[in-house]
Amino acid sequence: MLVAARLTMRQEFFEELREGNGLLWPLMLVGLVRCDTMDEALEFFWKMPSQDVVGWTTLISGYTRNEDGCKKALMCLSR
Repeated sequence: MLVAARLTMRQEFFEELREGNGLLWPLMLVGLVRCDTMDEALEFFWKMPSQDVVGWTTLISGYTRNEDGCKKALMCLSR
């Protein structure tokens, strides 16, 4: 529950500061992956201004840490 509350606070903070700050996008993605909220991380990834190698690597590494994650990582790459 505490993790969810912290994540919500971070998301609100991100929404206020994201304009013109390209560094916040990959950092928020890392936070979502570390909190093991992969569905949210994937949705966020597709909203990012650019899906660069850092974002792809972050997303795929998060998937590979989960059960059945390698299949999901491969599906993500095939998009």
